[in-house]
Amino acid sequence: MAMRRAWKTAVFGIMVGTVCAGTLALAANPPNVKHIQYAFYQNTIYSISYKIAWDYMKPIYKGSQYAPMAGFSQANPMIGIGEFDLNGDKIPEIIAHPTEDEAEEGMYCRENSVCPHYILEVRGKQVHELGKIFASSIDRGDKITNGYWDVKVYSGDWTEPKSTAFELYTYDKKTDGYVKAATKPAAPTPQKR
Repeated sequence: MAMRRAWKTAVFGIMVGTVCAGTLALAANPPNVKHIQYAFYQNTIYSISYKIAWDYMKPIYKGSQYAPMAGFSQANPMIGIGEFDLNGDKIPEIIAHPTEDEAEEGMYCRENSVCPHYILEVRGKQVHELGKIFASSIDRGDKITNGYWDVKVYSGDWTEPKSTAFELYTYDKKTDGYVKAATKPAAPTPQKR
């Protein structure tokens, strides 16, 4: 009995410590951090952001084993969660993407684990989608556009190291979300005669 109580206390302490430490650490990003760290969650115990992402992403799970049945689902899906303060308000935005097992392959993602990444911002009691971008991963860019960090979108195999091959997305005030940055036309190359 004492052992069981000690185990419960230890687990509860780890859970509370993890949530509190994670929340405090995310209040402000260190200035030199560019890589968005992703963790995978399947419940709200370890991630408050999981509930926000899961509630927002429920429509993509229609027809899957996670579709709500009579008010609750059979299980919760595994969701990749990244948190990063993209607009400097000390409240991290949530970058969430579905994961697939072998039986679900192709339901949510494309080849090379290119999945829809939802960039979600909590505004008061509402969740606002800043973007739904297909990617294998997303990182913070090098500049701020219209008050939000640009994001680098990678679509290569996630198991390979990140390269310089990425698409840049910037925050657009008109659409109130991320859009692919306009690419400048390549300079003409001189013709050899």
